[in-house]
Amino acid sequence: MMDKFAKRLGRYRCAGLTLVALLLILAPRTGRSQEIIVNEVLAGNTTIAPLFEYPDYFPDYVELYNAAARDIDLGAEGWSITDDLKATNKFRFPIGLIFPADSYLLVFCDGQDPTNFPGLLPSNNLHTGFNLNAKGGETLAIFKTAGRVLISSNTFGIQVAGYSVGRFPGANAASPFTLNLPTPCGGTIPCDTNIPFTQFGNQFTLKINEWMQTNSMGEDWLEIFNPDTNIVDLSGLVFTDDKIVRTNPPVGFGLPIRAVPNLSYIAPQSFVRFWCDDLKSKDADHLDFSLSSGSNLQTPPPNGVLDELYLVASDRATIIDHVLCTLFKQRDVSQGRVPDGAERITYFPNPSPEDSNFAPIPEVIISELLSHSDPPLEDAVEIQNVTNVPVDISYWWLTNDKFKPKKYQIPPGTIIPPGGFYVIYEYQWNSAEIPEERHFTFNSAHGDEAYLFKSDASGTILGFRKGVQFGSAANGVSFIRYTTSDGNVEFVAGCALSFGTDVRAGQDTNLITTFRTGHGQTNPYPCVGPIVINEIYYKPPNVLSGNLLVDDSLHEFVELRNISASRTALYYTLDAEHNDPTFVTNGWKVDGVIKYKFDHTQFPFLDPNEYALLVNFDPTTNATTTAEWRNYFAPPV
Repeated sequence: MMDKFAKRLGRYRCAGLTLVALLLILAPRTGRSQEIIVNEVLAGNTTIAPLFEYPDYFPDYVELYNAAARDIDLGAEGWSITDDLKATNKFRFPIGLIFPADSYLLVFCDGQDPTNFPGLLPSNNLHTGFNLNAKGGETLAIFKTAGRVLISSNTFGIQVAGYSVGRFPGANAASPFTLNLPTPCGGTIPCDTNIPFTQFGNQFTLKINEWMQTNSMGEDWLEIFNPDTNIVDLSGLVFTDDKIVRTNPPVGFGLPIRAVPNLSYIAPQSFVRFWCDDLKSKDADHLDFSLSSGSNLQTPPPNGVLDELYLVASDRATIIDHVLCTLFKQRDVSQGRVPDGAERITYFPNPSPEDSNFAPIPEVIISELLSHSDPPLEDAVEIQNVTNVPVDISYWWLTNDKFKPKKYQIPPGTIIPPGGFYVIYEYQWNSAEIPEERHFTFNSAHGDEAYLFKSDASGTILGFRKGVQFGSAANGVSFIRYTTSDGNVEFVAGCALSFGTDVRAGQDTNLITTFRTGHGQTNPYPCVGPIVINEIYYKPPNVLSGNLLVDDSLHEFVELRNISASRTALYYTLDAEHNDPTFVTNGWKVDGVIKYKFDHTQFPFLDPNEYALLVNFDPTTNATTTAEWRNYFAPPV
């Protein structure tokens, strides 16, 4: 099954299956016979690209199935879909759109304009104007006759990136919803049977990991942690702060304790936050109680316990986890386990909801890292002491996986002098003395991470860590820590290596022994250019439209500039053989809020000091485009 899913991910050009916490309920409610049913839902999408033509487009979507024995004219019959039962016509299907019997239709839940996707058929270019609520959940409803007749509705909660919920067997109103491996289809997009996910972990390993009793920015909350390496089913579990009523739900005094709905999950080695707000919101990440911080007390109770938290199995009797809340009238301070899921509980002046509870290590930084290396280089990590006193890093752990800290342990007696450096090389963390299962190399093609964990002589993790994350790297180019003019810290490519020797990529491979003698040195300047973002105009003055002032987003622009003394190709030149603009698979692109990939047939080069404008309009005519970013080359100045 997983092999089939891996092939599907390649087909849909997925960007990975980074998991976030999931609390999901999806239960149909039917008003009339279901001619059209929801077959699959993907909310909070960041990884699945359903359109071949747009591989960087990751929309939320709803997959519909026409279960009727007739073709349905969606526009003429007034069909609509909404996430608000008070606004039944939130998205009205366009006139002329025919939904054939026994077929699928994919509806993208976003605010995109269909004109942003030229070349698509109308059946592959439907955009609701609203996104799906990936954390709190909501209800999706299908209406006909211009919003007057409810056909069906489905409710879901917090979603996991890279996973959907869908019917299995699919295309059947009687089939229940399950956690699915995404199979978007509809219109001309090829269709496959929904694929259920089945490899679940053990819910009895779950931990109440962190909690805050007084939050000046909002409501109290608690966080659970899943230490399992598989997704865990949360269905039917109960959270409560009352050990008495957990097995005897009150009768006649409101609702029983709210259980986690069916089809609820938490991703492996990840976190879910629940708001403890007495169900002020009915969203899936809200609970039916609040936490006490002793605000009505003059002094804390003798045992210090102000409240208790229980995580109870679906039988409402078996306790999975139990913690004591002892933060007396302390605002914006949380309690939690260190490390995540461990028995030790401490205070956090800087709470970390839906993230690891480790405290920072202020005395050292990871100042440089080499991840793409061939002899005479090898992967290396440089640590710098940023204090004016010696720092002992004996027994600390270095790893490329924050969930597996114990990979390389720094030898005893390792002390970094004030302001000094210490370099760890790949031959050390992959030496024969270290078990092979703890060996690692950094992923230079897709990026990776490096973390330091404080430890005592026994190897016990003490709850403090320092880490960096980085992207893909060019061969022989290291990442360095750099503080920008506005005080932000970035981990970016450096213009030269600074591990303490003059050894560089491409030199005699025997020089690797010399490279390993480097003890670190001050970082060089970041590797900037040859193309830089020279200017951004993101907020033109509002313009008058009728009697209203509206945003003038069409006249926003981004200006690029070639600051080098050489002509620069706007595509990756692997070698002389591929120094050709017809080599179309490796074009440069601007990504983020603005998405633009340089066309290999137009302006594939920037000359020295030449500019390029990315705009929403044609500066020569001042005519707007189809709200699609394009390039316009300005002359050198």
